[in-house]
Amino acid sequence: MVSSQKLSGGGEFGASGTVEIGDNVFIEMNAIMERNVKIGNNVIIGAGSVVTKDCKENSVYAGVPAKRIMGIDEFFMKRRDKQLDEAKLLAK
Repeated sequence: MVSSQKLSGGGEFGASGTVEIGDNVFIEMNAIMERNVKIGNNVIIGAGSVVTKDCKENSVYAGVPAKRIMGIDEFFMKRRDKQLDEAKLLAK
């Protein structure tokens, strides 16, 4: 069993890979992308999420590990409705 300490040869081993990010992607604060994942076009990644698998386009992902929670169209409709309610409260 190997611990997090240096190996007897004095070296430390890491891992590398790539992350592909499509167009029109919004990644919120403190989100982490693990190596070798692909994020499609028109994707929102929620704050603090950990992306461990590919994210298909036109979707919203959140959580640890990140999961698809809704389509982008559904998100925009919910956000539009909520924004109207918020504006009414602020106007009072």
